[in-house]
Amino acid sequence: MRSNAEVVAYYTLMGQPVTEYPDDIEEIDAIAAVDKYKPEVVIGSWITHKYTVERAKLGGNMYGVDEEYVLQSVKKYIMIGNDHVHRLKPLLELYPHEEYYFPWLYSRSMSGKPNVIFVWEKRHE
Repeated sequence: MRSNAEVVAYYTLMGQPVTEYPDDIEEIDAIAAVDKYKPEVVIGSWITHKYTVERAKLGGNMYGVDEEYVLQSVKKYIMIGNDHVHRLKPLLELYPHEEYYFPWLYSRSMSGKPNVIFVWEKRHE
């Protein structure tokens, strides 16, 4: 998302830096990566969920990740984020998960809320 010219311009206007990816990074979105590599576990940090009209009140982003698709495609989905910034993430209400808080987990969030590691795991089927 942050290599998209429109998104880069938006972040520049907000005064937020964007990531400069090195040449050895494969630029591939989350869904394509899950489909291509078929991982058992996906780990992401500060993932913005995909905006949908049906869940407009939950926010998100048109370039965001369809996290429900990711969760359905893997055994475990781990997302590092923040209690405030990610409080409206649809997965939090739709699927059972665990939350882990550590004093060493830092971010640039200015929300005053703790950072957290969310874990969704498929139980034995």
